[in-house]
Amino acid sequence: MKNDKARCRACLEPIPVGARKCSHCGSAQNWLAYLTQSVLALLIALVSVVMVSIPIIKGALEPDDSQIAFTYIDRADTTIPLIASNKGKRPGVIFSKASYKIATATQTHLFLATVLAGSRENLLIPENTSKQFFFSVDPEQVFADEDPFQKLAADIKDFRSITGCALTV
Repeated sequence: MKNDKARCRACLEPIPVGARKCSHCGSAQNWLAYLTQSVLALLIALVSVVMVSIPIIKGALEPDDSQIAFTYIDRADTTIPLIASNKGKRPGVIFSKASYKIATATQTHLFLATVLAGSRENLLIPENTSKQFFFSVDPEQVFADEDPFQKLAADIKDFRSITGCALTV
């Protein structure tokens, strides 16, 4: 006749074959005995890894460059004032030239503008700062033997005939 006794996995006392719990120490004898300890250890390890990796993943997904946005300021003189704000993590530089488009009901007029006091160090915008720039339309620009200012003056009857303006830096 076969021995109807097995040994407990925890305390090694003899228990009946097929028993789910040890009658001596109360430990589980089936797959749950390994599952509870393993799952707890895995959950602790998973939480630890996730908590450490969240800042790394967040930093990898955020751009690591400058993010410059422009805001137009209304003025009464002939300059075009802009505020450049850098919300990025690195300094940014704006270009000293810009295109200025004036759209009317019949056509679009294109002009070139230059930043005033446009030395290289003045065009630098450090991270998390803002700077004010003034652009001026270059008065000596001629495209295809035509004066763009005369064409604009002939096209504009009053301020309502201007349908849009855009400055591209």
